[in-house]
Amino acid sequence: MPVYEFFKTIMWHCGSEYAHYLWCAFCILLCILLLLQEQASPLALSHRMKSLKSNVAFCFVEGFATIIEIIIVLWDFGARLVTRSETPNLARQMVPQHVGVWGMDSFKSKAHDFLESKLLDDSTLGLWGTSGVGKTRFLFLMIECYANGDSLFRHILPIQDGSVTDMQHCLAILLKLDWDTMSLFEEHHRAKIISEYLKHDSFLVLLDDVQDKPLDLASFGLPMPLGGRRKLIVTSRSQVGCSRAGCTVANTIEMKGLDDEDAWNLFKYNAGVEITEADVEVHKIAKEMVSACEGMPRAISAIGLGMAGSTLCGTNLDDWSYAYELFKAKNLPPERMEEIWAVLV
Repeated sequence: MPVYEFFKTIMWHCGSEYAHYLWCAFCILLCILLLLQEQASPLALSHRMKSLKSNVAFCFVEGFATIIEIIIVLWDFGARLVTRSETPNLARQMVPQHVGVWGMDSFKSKAHDFLESKLLDDSTLGLWGTSGVGKTRFLFLMIECYANGDSLFRHILPIQDGSVTDMQHCLAILLKLDWDTMSLFEEHHRAKIISEYLKHDSFLVLLDDVQDKPLDLASFGLPMPLGGRRKLIVTSRSQVGCSRAGCTVANTIEMKGLDDEDAWNLFKYNAGVEITEADVEVHKIAKEMVSACEGMPRAISAIGLGMAGSTLCGTNLDDWSYAYELFKAKNLPPERMEEIWAVLV
């Protein structure tokens, strides 16, 4: 006897008073069994329920099927909230990782040589490239490498280009100076306080997003000249920004997009799933999405995290196809690809 016939027999004996409750319980049980048996994703389960609704046996419980769909949506929403708050672990175990950031080994090596040099001419290192290429992430990598007790520098000072007051404020906070009192002084007086504090110490300043305008390092408190164990690394969207911060041609590096292998590994790492060529359709979709990012790490990370939320770190084709349609409909350029995360999840 089919399962639903068995339940209908029970409901006939129980009477109409309890029939609806029993049938609703049966539908919920069916959903749970499908999830446990096939590990179906919420999207695939929703499709399964729609096909079940088309069967004659389910026509008279249309209202209850709708309730089950609502339950599925709520379950899906809750699962995605968990996915947003957790970093994918599966790919971190399965995908080969680089120390730090994919594709930045050459930049790390150049920066290490620069920071180890005691020459006075080696005072400022500049990295430039388009938005999203990984300049800010590189600065975080430098913090991870050198912000420890055995560091070459007593102070690691990450700041962002802005007004003189803003940069002085940031330096004061990082150096644990009394900004409430300093804020009462003129800019040149505040710069002198910071300079006097730093002039006998080693320090590394990481200045992000330098604009194409003259940059007076002394105005916000750096003791001049730099060199030896007093270093500055700047990032900018143009080579002009680096030169105006005092970078020589030899100490200016252009950052470009990741190669195909690094881009693919970075995507899988953030998507939280190992995708092989055996997953033919999913592999094709993933490759096309990565290609659209043109090697930009920020864009690749964004779509990877978005797919982790959309597919719950799995390779279900229905989930990937649906997310891919959303991805194509948005049609974002690489520099705006980080917006795709909210669309996919």
